[in-house]
Amino acid sequence: MRSVTAGTNPFTFLLGGMYAVPLDSALSKFKHQGYDLSKMYSTTVDGRKVFVVGAASAADSLSNQFWVDSEHYYIVRTIDSDNATRFDAKTSGHVQLNNGWSETKVIIYVNGKLRQVEKYADLRADVPLDDRLFDPKHFGEWHWFK
Repeated sequence: MRSVTAGTNPFTFLLGGMYAVPLDSALSKFKHQGYDLSKMYSTTVDGRKVFVVGAASAADSLSNQFWVDSEHYYIVRTIDSDNATRFDAKTSGHVQLNNGWSETKVIIYVNGKLRQVEKYADLRADVPLDDRLFDPKHFGEWHWFK
C-alpha cells in the first residue's frame, strides 16, 4: 500500500534548500525537524573527518542528525526518525562543480532496509536551460538533456 502526505523532504532541505533561505529560517526549520543543534561530535567517513550535528556521541543512533564533511561542508549522511519511520540516507562520490559540491551516489534506507540507490554521472554546473523546459504547453516536446 502506498500513501501520499503533504510536507517537505528533510533530506532535500539539507542537500540544498537550507542555502536558499535566511539563517534564522534555516535554524527554525532544523528545530522544527527535530535536530538539536547544541549537540555535535566528530568522526570519520571514508577516511574524511566529518561533524555529526544533532547527536552528542556515536552511541546515539536514534536522534535526528546530519553528518557534514569538515573541509568542504557537504552532507554525507542524515538520519531522521519519527514515531514509526527511520530514514537513513548516505551520500558519496562528491565532485566539485564551480563553487559547490554534488554527490554522485545516494543510498537510502527506510527502517533499516535498502529502499533506493541513486547514481549520477556527467554532472555539469551553470548549463543554460531552454525556457520550454518550464512551459507546460511544451511538455514532452523538449528535454534538458541532448
